[in-house]
Amino acid sequence: MSEAVIVDAVRTPFGRRGGALREYRPDALLAHVLDGLLDRTGVDARKIEDVIDGTVTLAGEQGANPARLAVLLSKLPVDVPGVSLNRMCGSSQQAVHFAAQAVSAGDMDYVIGCGVESMSRVPMFLDIGLGGPVNGFEKLDPELFKRHELIHQGESAERIADKWGLSRQDVDDFAQESHRRAALAQHAGWNRELIPVTGVAPDGGPLRLERDEGVRAQIDEAKMASLKPAFRPEGKGVVTAAEVGLDERISVSTPELSGGFEQLLNELPESQREVLILMKVEGRSLEEVAAATGSSIGSVKQKVHRAYEKLRRVLGGNL
Repeated sequence: MSEAVIVDAVRTPFGRRGGALREYRPDALLAHVLDGLLDRTGVDARKIEDVIDGTVTLAGEQGANPARLAVLLSKLPVDVPGVSLNRMCGSSQQAVHFAAQAVSAGDMDYVIGCGVESMSRVPMFLDIGLGGPVNGFEKLDPELFKRHELIHQGESAERIADKWGLSRQDVDDFAQESHRRAALAQHAGWNRELIPVTGVAPDGGPLRLERDEGVRAQIDEAKMASLKPAFRPEGKGVVTAAEVGLDERISVSTPELSGGFEQLLNELPESQREVLILMKVEGRSLEEVAAATGSSIGSVKQKVHRAYEKLRRVLGGNL
């Protein structure tokens, strides 16, 4: 049996629903990633024997086998096949497993396992409701409910919290720590798997997206605590928008970072601190920072330059 190895792994930044990637078709987005993978690895595109894609909602712009459509939109030769599968939230992981199995079995030598999902352009349950209003399981065969108690992931999370005695504070703390670590990873340049993509700014202009949109460097604990349970009545649930989605109501514009970086930022003048957070934490462009702070582009550049020497020691020159 052959040994399957991962040559490399790349992805685009995660976007918010209705965010910077809202006008990017999912098949074109996947093609962009396929091209980025080929460019990074240097593997001859003619050696690729299959592209296996995992996509949950195979409908609308994600219908008609997005793996094959992405191949046709990419640099791959036209004769490279593609297949798409749905194992719900494990779809792209399953695609990688199938790719590895093909190599291990000696059936293929080079296979791409991948996935794509755009909830901005392909709403959840579109494949179930065929475009009609659907909020959950109401379109499924009624016989299923006679045999099984079907619940969604939100209720599943609540039952896990019940079983293991997780309090509202426990899950809020976990969510906050997750954002803190993600912000630190961004600053440290650990997301080397990212392939930048040109999206759309809030004003409709072009925006080069180089970081995940959903990462919050600081969470307002008071706002987080005020959120109501998303899936159960108030007082009976612990899972809120803070745990299940990218909720603007819990974010603020100043960071909560650890160690020397937090101390260093606190030593900077507020004006310098603000522009650095907007650029380095939220990933905004120079033009967006100027608009948000009511400053000229020249003024923003000057503030960044004055703070650069201090920050370079912590960021390792990645400013």
